Amino acid sequence: YNAIVAPTTSEEGHEIWITEGTYTIGAVLSTKSYIKIYGGFKGTESVTTEREKGDAPWIFTNPTVLDANNLTGVLNSRGSRSGVIIDGITACNVKGGRGIIMRGSEMVQNCIIENVDGGNGTKGGGVFFYKGGNMKNSLIRNNKSGNGGGIAFLQVNEATSVVENCVIENNTITDGK
Repeated sequence: YNAIVAPTTSEEGHEIWITEGTYTIGAVLSTKSYIKIYGGFKGTESVTTEREKGDAPWIFTNPTVLDANNLTGVLNSRGSRSGVIIDGITACNVKGGRGIIMRGSEMVQNCIIENVDGGNGTKGGGVFFYKGGNMKNSLIRNNKSGNGGGIAFLQVNEATSVVENCVIENNTITDGK
């Protein structure tokens, strides 16, 4: 349940379950293909559907917070990653980078991305979609960057991204673009 280093050390196809709590990460996490990372657990569940949720899809009774503590990001799927799922995580407190960088066929769902200060010249403080990636049922708030305060897209070679049923609020840009 508690292994925050697991995304970089787990084998492809593994599921990582993280119990409630605030975890200060010591480095930006990167994933391997087909890793599924789930938060919002009390610690007694046997399937992901047993997690207790609140009134919105991103609200969990037992929240899992990954606090970057002013690192340049929380999650960056370096290279071409496929089938990665991030579900039930709050990513926060990034300085000089992006909360989450998504590539390819990744899915971020039921998450909160907040309090990211990307700095001038950065695209997408909260979430940066690079050559694809999808997000649904998530809250992106209180982020800022050079442009695309909450979300930015760089689509290349017919890549597509879908953002569905998300609330994007109180994000700002600093470069005026």
